[in-house]
Amino acid sequence: TLTCDGSATSNLTQTDSLTADLSFRIEQARHNDNFTCGELDNGGGIGCREKSDVVIVLDSSGSIDNNIGVATSAAMSFVEALNPTASGTHVALVDFDSTATLDPHLTDDASAIQTILNGITAGGGTNLTAAINTAAGELENPGDGHDRDDVESPDFMVIITDGDPNNPVTAAAAAAAAHADGITVYVLGVGTTAQTSTYLETEIASSPDTYFDIADFGDLKDALMNLTECELDIVDQI
Repeated sequence: TLTCDGSATSNLTQTDSLTADLSFRIEQARHNDNFTCGELDNGGGIGCREKSDVVIVLDSSGSIDNNIGVATSAAMSFVEALNPTASGTHVALVDFDSTATLDPHLTDDASAIQTILNGITAGGGTNLTAAINTAAGELENPGDGHDRDDVESPDFMVIITDGDPNNPVTAAAAAAAAHADGITVYVLGVGTTAQTSTYLETEIASSPDTYFDIADFGDLKDALMNLTECELDIVDQI
């Protein structure tokens, strides 16, 4: 412990200096039950939270076609990395094409999510409006016992899509309502055109920082894994 007190010298500027080598070890508590630290109070992303409610919104429209297996596998790897537990992260799944289906509700049971993902097939349109509204309904604490208090367990929506929605105007309105309700919306646009990427970034994602342009489905897993990491800026304040 080093204590400095300049009160005896009227706190006049001193010319002394100190040089030291500092080492830091940071470990996510959810990966080690015996290592815990205080919850970050500066917001942070999904990976910076010990407790959160996350809805994965997965596009299974016809354009996904033969990539649906890769997409569902990447989504399951994401769930496993989030490591859902009763007192930690809860995860739900919305599968959408021409319609949107919520199954399962927010849960700590990763195997239940795996079962649903295994049964998803590609086909139909891209009803992003219904998908966002369905996910937001799960995250807006409807009193059904699924969503938890948002102060202690913030809400996140992770949208994975490869194309234009059926109705861009209503989808943007649904996203704006979700943002207003305090839901952080991440969007991973896979193999999209420049125009669609711009739309997803500016109209659907919460901010440019929560939009990710993915070249193809082969890169989706790595992009999702990045969302589970927590990057902290250590600032020298002397």
